Amino acid sequence: MLPPTDEPYQVVQTQPVDAVWHAVLQIIEPNTAASKETVDHYVHHRPILTKAMQDGTAITYTHAALCEPSYRVDLEFWGGEARSCCPPNPPQPGK
Repeated sequence: MLPPTDEPYQVVQTQPVDAVWHAVLQIIEPNTAASKETVDHYVHHRPILTKAMQDGTAITYTHAALCEPSYRVDLEFWGGEARSCCPPNPPQPGK
């Protein structure tokens, strides 16, 4: 189930995926190269906690987005709730 409109939405991770993401962020050069190869720019870590993350909507959209192109989704890592590593409304870079 993807959003019914063309509105952008936040792709979120579960707690196990977030732990791996934080480990990857520590390895700067390969992470930068992989980001540029995958999405053509560096993927910054901008921690947030949204209502959609809290009510489960965001993880539903994320699962659908991952399954849409027929990626194999390992529910051992993706089967949980979306959890932010940060409190609600943390300060954002540049604001």
